[in-house]
Amino acid sequence: MPEKSTRNNLTVGITLLLGSIGRICMPTGKKGWWDWAKTTSCEYLLRCGLSKVNSQYF
Repeated sequence: MPEKSTRNNLTVGITLLLGSIGRICMPTGKKGWWDWAKTTSCEYLLRCGLSKVNSQYF
């Protein structure tokens, strides 16, 4: 089985899931995603820092 590629310990699937959840919970652009994400428990649940997940990341 091929190894999944990751960036900042996040797979492509998790990144897309986070972007989708952000769009559903608070419709905003990619630049506003971090403002929404830092008010959630996503970092705790995923056990990783999301501060590097910015508009350039997507």
